[in-house]
Amino acid sequence: MSILSIATIDVDLTDASPYLSAAQIAQHFNIEATKINHILRDLKWIEKEYDIWWIATVLGKKNGAIEQTHANDKIKYVHWSKEILENEELNLAIQRYIHTYKNDRAYKNFIAKHYLDQGYTLWNHTEDKGLDDKNINYIAKKNREIILINCRGNPTDITIKEIKIFEQQKEAFILENPIFADYNVKLLYNMSGFFLTEEAFWYIQEHSRTISYQILK
Repeated sequence: MSILSIATIDVDLTDASPYLSAAQIAQHFNIEATKINHILRDLKWIEKEYDIWWIATVLGKKNGAIEQTHANDKIKYVHWSKEILENEELNLAIQRYIHTYKNDRAYKNFIAKHYLDQGYTLWNHTEDKGLDDKNINYIAKKNREIILINCRGNPTDITIKEIKIFEQQKEAFILENPIFADYNVKLLYNMSGFFLTEEAFWYIQEHSRTISYQILK
């Protein structure tokens, strides 16, 4: 039976098994388990069903994916043939991720030093909250000014959709921290280059009292 024709089966994930979970793939490449599904999604090998669980796409099945449905709760899982570890496309995608991660980490450290040197008190919001891929990387405070900072060290576009999510996170931050309700709370993109889409640029111009950007490198 070919892998493509396998539907829902009980998968043995012991060392002797020919199948791997996403967590085991992540462990093999020494990256965060939460990241491997993002990489597989970007490759269009998996996609979300009902915004709840991952399912394999046709392309994913061609690259060794099989689906399992848990007998009790009917939750679906995707597992992979061990041959995926040698897949050239996956290996290149993971190398790109590692390179991007290192650049992002270096840029965030650079931005942190920039604000500390200016006398701001700085919180690492991502690490404090255990968040990943969120807009607010740092919270900087000086006197009665609060800056919610997004660090963009890699050239990925900033869209209006992302900006509006950033604005929603600002409102949530104020609700969670009412002590800052009377402070001047602003949103700021720190970028290593100009990464705004044209629409995002004009949106920021129109809302410059509450959101801005600067290029620091």
